[in-house]
Amino acid sequence: AVVSTQSTGTIFHRRLLPPSSILRYKTFDIEDDDGGLVYLYRLIDGYCLHSRATNVARLAGIDQSIVDRADEILSLTAAEKHPMQPERVKDDNFENCQTVVKRFLETNFEFEESSYEFISWLKNNLR
Repeated sequence: AVVSTQSTGTIFHRRLLPPSSILRYKTFDIEDDDGGLVYLYRLIDGYCLHSRATNVARLAGIDQSIVDRADEILSLTAAEKHPMQPERVKDDNFENCQTVVKRFLETNFEFEESSYEFISWLKNNLR
């Protein structure tokens, strides 16, 4: 079984993996509860069609402007549009993006403390 905990529906819809009689696609069931998600922790047939990362980011207390931008990028990506339109990119913003990516890549998310440190760093350094 392939368990999809991320938005992998595109991989399967576009047939980027060949059909196979030995593969069964599974994902975890969720319910929409007045705009919030309820994770049911029940394995069901299918695959994840939409990323739930921004919901998790909201729960983690990530700044709403960052979550909004992530939602925008997900929407643009789903529409197969490039999220970094030239008119949106500013030199200082690009430098900030590079700093975030560098910090992200240097963080070992296997340790819970490192994850909290990264989130704290984001909150304190991105305004």
